[in-house]
Amino acid sequence: MKKVKNEKKDEIDILEYIYQIAKMNQENVGRILNLRCIEDQIEVLLKEKLNSYKKIAYSARSMLIRRKRKVKDITIATKMATYLSVKKELLKDSSSKKIIQLLYEASIVSKEELNRYMSFVQINSKTILNICNRLLSYENNNILGYKKILNR
Repeated sequence: MKKVKNEKKDEIDILEYIYQIAKMNQENVGRILNLRCIEDQIEVLLKEKLNSYKKIAYSARSMLIRRKRKVKDITIATKMATYLSVKKELLKDSSSKKIIQLLYEASIVSKEELNRYMSFVQINSKTILNICNRLLSYENNNILGYKKILNR
């Protein structure tokens, strides 16, 4: 019985974690879109990324609600820190290449953190494994895409 409780707790924890990652990355991309005039090609890419993070966050949120859990949104302090960090970085260099570099680094961190987190939890739910793999796959694709842009 205790193992089942731990598995359920792990599943809730990972859903909360995925929600937080997706919301943070959504916030990050949204801040970049709001802070400067961006080349059309980059703006289209960023809007696509923003929508993908929204979908992942929404999926994790829905899974938490179905499990009768309160959804913990990112704090105002976290949002402010994201805003200031992005603004600071783009004040130094607001080129499209710098924007892609910031997003590339954020995707690497998200992927590494989620992999590390998943190595510590027990997940048996196929739907939860699916959303974990969806976010990992999305971040892998982001990393490859950003790397391709940076190497041009």
